[in-house]
Amino acid sequence: AQESRGLGDVYKRQAAHPLVYCLLPKPGALRQRRTLLLGYEILEVKMMTDRRRTEVMNSHRVIIIAIGSRGDVAPMIELARRFSLAGVETEVVGLNDYRSLADDAGVQYRSIGLSMKTMRDAARAVYRFRVMRGSFAQLRLLSRWLRSIGENLARTLVEVVREGDLLLTGVLTYECASVFQRNLGVDVVTVVLSGLIPSSSPESCMFALPKNAPGWLRRARARFSWLLVLRSSRSISRKVERKLIQFTPQQRSNQISHGWHKILAAVSPTLVPTAADWMSNVIQARYPIEFEGGVDPNIPDISVALDGEIPCVYVGFGSVAEASDRLASRLDREVVLAAEKAQVRVIIPAHHAHTRPGWVSQYALRIGKVDHRWLFPQVDGIVHHGGAGTTMVGLFSGTPSTITYFAFDQAFHGRRLAELGVGPAPVCGHSLDSSALKERLLAMTRGPTSRRFKDRAQRVALELAKEYTGGVTQDLLTLFKDVDSKRR
Repeated sequence: AQESRGLGDVYKRQAAHPLVYCLLPKPGALRQRRTLLLGYEILEVKMMTDRRRTEVMNSHRVIIIAIGSRGDVAPMIELARRFSLAGVETEVVGLNDYRSLADDAGVQYRSIGLSMKTMRDAARAVYRFRVMRGSFAQLRLLSRWLRSIGENLARTLVEVVREGDLLLTGVLTYECASVFQRNLGVDVVTVVLSGLIPSSSPESCMFALPKNAPGWLRRARARFSWLLVLRSSRSISRKVERKLIQFTPQQRSNQISHGWHKILAAVSPTLVPTAADWMSNVIQARYPIEFEGGVDPNIPDISVALDGEIPCVYVGFGSVAEASDRLASRLDREVVLAAEKAQVRVIIPAHHAHTRPGWVSQYALRIGKVDHRWLFPQVDGIVHHGGAGTTMVGLFSGTPSTITYFAFDQAFHGRRLAELGVGPAPVCGHSLDSSALKERLLAMTRGPTSRRFKDRAQRVALELAKEYTGGVTQDLLTLFKDVDSKRR
């Protein structure tokens, strides 16, 4: 009768009286004491799971879904490295492009069989048509990209994830992880690397309206935008759910309870202050990266650019410029022209294979891949696209910086840097010209505000150094102990 109700397997246990039947409990019922009525007597029985499930839950296995650009994936691989160093079995699921990052970190990596080319193909439409540069249009394109990789990602995750795992996911794959939470009882931690968590505070949430707007309207807009971002992976979650339904009873237990879900705000309170109206399941920790230990590339041209009386500024646009050859060529022309007008040396990255490193002009040097942790403290100013990782490295370097934003959270980071006083106001990359860039180059190097930007940037860097005392590993270990205590 109990089995017909779908309550699980029935085990027999010999007792002082007739046989006592103990139902296989949910994972959350470990060591939970229940009272069973047998005949005229009440017997207290300690209910335990079977050996297989107990071993799975005690294995502390962590699966990390790392889908996105390099700025999204690198922090997740760093989290995996720190979990591995703590003795936790960890595996990362991601695109082909980032296997080398995982190999360098010594992390187990499972590729879904696709590359970032699929995202670049979708992103080209954002920069080709002016009407597609709005936030909602970008979310729509992001949803289409996730739909194109959904089948491969769903198949890989179903092969990797099992009961008892701890699943770390980014915002883009939140819905996908929720399916495993409901069907396999895994615990989920959503890692947020920017001001995405809904709040009425403009300093803590990129979706919040200015403070002069009514509070209810600010909260409603932030929550609505947050839900739109989470729903972008709905197509993948449907594919995962269909594949999980095909599981046999041996692969999927009937007695699955929903796991718990937390949001890890892995971002510095200096950049994104803790909001009083954040959800109760939010835990704020430090951005998962080592800001020290940058490697000197030993490139003579860089030494020449940095050694001299002429100020030197780094100007780069990250993976945004790689989405379109036309956009990258236009940005390079504007940067070189602005450097010549301001008579300031600029170091620009080579965004494509056909652009070779070397001196482009008297004031412009194109370089290959260089560790930002080493380069940023050497220059007099930084102009970048506003990715979460680049923004944090720039703040930690103590160098004045400003942002040329294109999409998503980049404008929020630019506004926050201006509010912190470490650099000029941000400018939209789609409308960037040599005149606007010249003003920002001079403001950080030779203008009357350069000294103020430099002093403020150094003070913020000292605050971050104090904030990161003890390292990010302690944050992760604290989180993992919290996970372990809830499982037990």
